[in-house]
Amino acid sequence: MFSTYKRNYPKVIECNGRITIPAYQRGYVWSEHEWEDFYNDILNIIKLDYKPHFMGTILLKTNSGIFEIVDGQQRLITLTLFLFAFRDVYHSLKFNYIENILKNRIILNDKDNVYESIFRKVYNRGQRTINNSESKNIETAYQFFKKKFENKNLFNQVTTDFNMLRVLNKLFFVIITIDNETNPYLIFETLNARGIDLNISDLVKNYLLDLAKSDEELSTFITSEWKQFMGDYQSEQFENIFQSYYKSSNNRKKLLKEITGNVVEKVDIEGFLEGLGRYVFWYKKLSDVSNIVWEGDARWINNVRIIKSYKNSHLFKVLLIPILNYFPKKLRISAFNFIESLIFRYVVICQKDENKLLEKFYFLAKQITDKSVDTMTKFRTELSEFIIDDEEFKYSFAYRSIEYSREKPDQTVRYILYKLENYITNSNYIIGTSNASVEHIEPNSSIQYNLVYRLGNYTLLSKEDNENASNKDFVTKKADFYENNQFGLTYSSANSAIKSLTSYNFWNFENIKTRQFEMAEVALKVWSL
Repeated sequence: MFSTYKRNYPKVIECNGRITIPAYQRGYVWSEHEWEDFYNDILNIIKLDYKPHFMGTILLKTNSGIFEIVDGQQRLITLTLFLFAFRDVYHSLKFNYIENILKNRIILNDKDNVYESIFRKVYNRGQRTINNSESKNIETAYQFFKKKFENKNLFNQVTTDFNMLRVLNKLFFVIITIDNETNPYLIFETLNARGIDLNISDLVKNYLLDLAKSDEELSTFITSEWKQFMGDYQSEQFENIFQSYYKSSNNRKKLLKEITGNVVEKVDIEGFLEGLGRYVFWYKKLSDVSNIVWEGDARWINNVRIIKSYKNSHLFKVLLIPILNYFPKKLRISAFNFIESLIFRYVVICQKDENKLLEKFYFLAKQITDKSVDTMTKFRTELSEFIIDDEEFKYSFAYRSIEYSREKPDQTVRYILYKLENYITNSNYIIGTSNASVEHIEPNSSIQYNLVYRLGNYTLLSKEDNENASNKDFVTKKADFYENNQFGLTYSSANSAIKSLTSYNFWNFENIKTRQFEMAEVALKVWSL
């Protein structure tokens, strides 16, 4: 069974006995971003006159009088390193209050023994070679906090043992303890359903390693495979990939319950890792535009460039991975084109519920994998409720604004302009490689609020022309940069679907609206369904 209670940090450390981190848990991975957030939390406690601060949930498993951390180790390690740094900077103080907390620190065995060396005050930075990534991270975090204390960044208030205790007493956790017979992963499923954000991929890895703890060869295999899956992905990115894999394969919301129920033997573990590995391979491939990866297939290389230009690239991959594996080969390009137009209309222009569409994509991915959806007719039918009709799409496009600036260079704007340009001039400008940049025809937002970001106020110029045009007035830019320009969106013949900018004598709100309606008419053909 399990019990739940609230404790501040000193009571967590002093009252729970020794807290250890099992060998199968992931290493210390927090980085400067999380350290800075943690440090700011401490600053806020002091700013608000020692107001209590909630630090999150810690899940502990009792095992023969020892408490093993199932979740929450990153926060507790960070807190401990924070205290090590405080102690070492203020080494001349007498530590009456913090001493027991330091003695009862969580037990962590990093491979290069940096954590324990820092605790015992025998760590010598210049005489140590650190090869293990976790050990390096521990050392870097410790130095980060030392520098903060040396710079007196805590408003010169936390310079005594007692003042630090005041801070620690205001750091509160919700502690969940479970016995050795309780499945911690089902507890996590319950917490997740109640809105507590948890990293399921880490829990699954730990579950697999727990199953394999008596088989060293299998444990090594799991660790090696998982490291390869992670690659350069950040934890949050890999979590999205992992959940996509399982939801696309099983259409289950309670992932942990399913996995812990179905993966119990060595053969189950190997099969699970093989399926996950195949999914990660395709996920990475759909982010790679190299000729080698796609064996020179120019169409799919261009498709990947399109995917990368979307903020919602994850949506594409959820459906494209099963399509590239199970859909008839002759239909794959058609399926991609349909997905592109569907996402563009539904999410980008009409700004409908992306999560609702994603859930449908998960369901459809399973149907494609099962081969119950294997034709374009069935594919379209399954997605019919998400198809935006031409009238709604045209109207929404005609009034859509998307911010593009040097500070926020939204690639969606560039993508839209490239697609329109290619259609009206029958060109083949490649997204992400061509020498074209986004030009604000009227850069002065004072013409009317938000008009500068209306799609009708964007065009294409070469990078050099765009830099030279800068914030010049419309008449000057028309004569010096728009006349005879290489891009049809900027300079075109009299019968072009989108009128040449040189045909306008001035630039105002009405002209922006007129041009955007022309662009909307073309958009109906470019993103047809």
